[in-house]
Amino acid sequence: MSFCIRIGTSAKKEILRIGQEEFAELTNEIGGDRPDIHNTRKTIKRLRALVSLTSSAAKPARVSKLDKRLRAVARKLSSQRDAAVRTQTLAAMQKRYKLGELTSNVALIASKIDTDHHIDTETITAEVEDIKRLFTALPNRSLDICTLIDATSRDYRDGRRYLQKLDPASDADDLHEMRKYVQRQWRHMLLLEDIWPKEMTARAKLAKQVSELLGTDHDLAVLQLWLREQDPGVVAKKETTGLCALAIAWQKELRAEALPLADKLYAEPWRSLRRRLRQYAFATMAIPRRSKPPTENEIVSSQHIVHLQRRV
Repeated sequence: MSFCIRIGTSAKKEILRIGQEEFAELTNEIGGDRPDIHNTRKTIKRLRALVSLTSSAAKPARVSKLDKRLRAVARKLSSQRDAAVRTQTLAAMQKRYKLGELTSNVALIASKIDTDHHIDTETITAEVEDIKRLFTALPNRSLDICTLIDATSRDYRDGRRYLQKLDPASDADDLHEMRKYVQRQWRHMLLLEDIWPKEMTARAKLAKQVSELLGTDHDLAVLQLWLREQDPGVVAKKETTGLCALAIAWQKELRAEALPLADKLYAEPWRSLRRRLRQYAFATMAIPRRSKPPTENEIVSSQHIVHLQRRV
């Protein structure tokens, strides 16, 4: 429950605590000869979601600057990430459509990393430390549970409006933009889980499901673009046409599933959601906090003490 704001405590301290934990994890993931690209990008997304949650209380320019710098760090890792996505998407297509071995070196070519974009871990680590210092100065005294709920509600509002423009024939880039809203909702619900764990977990689970469906759609779009950019002497035109046709068919299935689920996630008007989340938070803060339940050893120990007292 570390990526969760504990209700009833200082919102500013909780934001800083979570941020410090995430930055520490980010530094560990970047360090070493072989950075953990996948988890590094996930950590950056969590940090960006955390930063966006402060937008109602922090200066907009500071929030925007911090978000852009985190995004820039993620983009420096994009070459390795793109190569991994290509190979994973091809493998998923092979399994889904029982293609067997590809008839050329498509998988091998797809796995090659653009050597022009070497990752300088030392420079990135220094950049992360500088961003961390900016983050520490971000929250101010007016940050409380209401301002956090205001921020996620406004982001929800923008996502809900964006969703209304989409349909299964929408451009892949537009659906990818929608995925960003969904991912922030997913992580915002995790951060606000303490106001009502059962409901927030359910909303986070739904948002994650939509995000994964739209993520696969985007991976298929990226693969198609990459295939069409290849020289016919490297990847045969017949293979490009066949793989792209299968990718488009899969995208139709993904969108048919993802968009109704997104409608479900964004069914409620944003003001209603804000009011409801605030009521949950106030009700949760009014409930007396119980101490942690005793461990098995503590129970046994207390029983033993009672037994000795009776003997005396």
